[in-house]
Amino acid sequence: MVVYFAVDKGVRKWLGIEKTEGASRYVNRFHLLGSLVLLGVFFVILTQNEGVGSGELVGSGHLYAVIALLIVSQLFDGYMHWKYHENPREYIITLIFLGLMIVLVTGILLVNILM
Repeated sequence: MVVYFAVDKGVRKWLGIEKTEGASRYVNRFHLLGSLVLLGVFFVILTQNEGVGSGELVGSGHLYAVIALLIVSQLFDGYMHWKYHENPREYIITLIFLGLMIVLVTGILLVNILM
């Protein structure tokens, strides 16, 4: 979490994007409902393991579905921030963290596959 806040503060300072104080994470009702639907799909995928053990998670495709859903969720947030946020450059922060998340998850997957 400390790394997240440090990167967030550094990127905002570097790009000159002010943090909106007291603003909700969601820009409108559609954003909230869309995020809740994606969260629901996420939990349905997680609960549909059908006897898949943790060692077989990668081979079963469940892990890839979860990663794809996380990416779709972040892209949805980025689009909603770009289109409707009072600071239209706010989406840049979302996309930067999406890129960092992809690099981190890919690194973890590679380490697990190679071990």
